[in-house]
Amino acid sequence: MCATFAKNNQEFLSGKLLIATPTISDESFFSRAVVYVVSHNENGAIGLVINHPLSDVNSTTIFSSFDIKPTTDIRQMPIYFGGPIEAERGFILHTNDYNKDPVFKFDNEISLSSSLQILQDIAIGRGPDKSIFALGYAGWQDGQLESEIHSNSWLTIPFSHDLVFASDNTKKWVRAMDSLGINHYTFTSQAGHA
Repeated sequence: MCATFAKNNQEFLSGKLLIATPTISDESFFSRAVVYVVSHNENGAIGLVINHPLSDVNSTTIFSSFDIKPTTDIRQMPIYFGGPIEAERGFILHTNDYNKDPVFKFDNEISLSSSLQILQDIAIGRGPDKSIFALGYAGWQDGQLESEIHSNSWLTIPFSHDLVFASDNTKKWVRAMDSLGINHYTFTSQAGHA
């Protein structure tokens, strides 16, 4: 399936959220994932998983690796598995109250940064009000995401500030499914397409 599907049958999904359906295997890193779509166009899509914190990496590890010494009593900031591509590269999805050189500034009042400056500012209490630090990102080639949506692997919802920056990561996926009125226990991949 090519990107023509996206052009003819749906809008591009930049700035929206993808919700992994129960058809995605529990063994997949996308199982129960909620993904913020950073960019989606005729060439493919890029996104960040926003609800899978890493158990073996934390903010102390990240700050130490850059020789940053926090001067404020910041709470432990979770580090998320953003996706399998460039898993050693960090990205910070954050509110627009912090606007020093963002990589992307989105219409929904959030930005994406990847500079050392934002980490230094977070460490001294001058960072954004809300943020998510992710290692790596997810990527789809031309038509791949459209095909996965067509095969019921992903559902989409509009951006939700409350959902993206919620602190209870274990409930983000359920809240996202609930926002569509879908009971995730009874979801089936056999849904038809009109």
